[in-house]
Amino acid sequence: MTMLPQPAPRGLDPESGSSMSKEGYVPCATQPKYVVISPVRDEGHLIEKTILSIASQTVRPIQWVPVDDGSKDNTGAVIDEYARKYPWIIAVHRSDHGFREPGTGMINAFYDGYQFLQQSGWDFIVKLDGDLDLTPDYFEKCFTEFSSRECWQMIRGLIRAPGCGTRSPNSKPTRWAGPRTVY
Repeated sequence: MTMLPQPAPRGLDPESGSSMSKEGYVPCATQPKYVVISPVRDEGHLIEKTILSIASQTVRPIQWVPVDDGSKDNTGAVIDEYARKYPWIIAVHRSDHGFREPGTGMINAFYDGYQFLQQSGWDFIVKLDGDLDLTPDYFEKCFTEFSSRECWQMIRGLIRAPGCGTRSPNSKPTRWAGPRTVY
């Protein structure tokens, strides 16, 4: 697993004075802190459901950076709308490079989003697709599992413990990727 350096904090939201939502959500000090980066392209018809499922998490991320990778639909507008509503969402837009770039395009969008992280001190970084509808306790359950074994990671949406045995039907994952990956 490649470890990414944590970026230095760039400040708090000027309107609210914090990185939390306007509804007053404040994570418990004992909950893991995590950030989410979502490379998305042409997912305007799905991204709102993903945003709402993240906003309703029982353990919400301290920051979420959806990266519009040059969408030709309304993906960017939907992300912007929710970034205005939730200060913990930072919308990033990449220019349209004319085509969908499988693999490297997603990686480049992820790293562009990583540069916009304003929060430091996080315990986990999550790569999340923009077409998911997660149950409200999805991340709470993930972190409960993580706390039971120190070396667990999330692979392709399945929990696996490298070097500690496997807890998924997929005992030989082929790559560290998928719709949701928690590192």
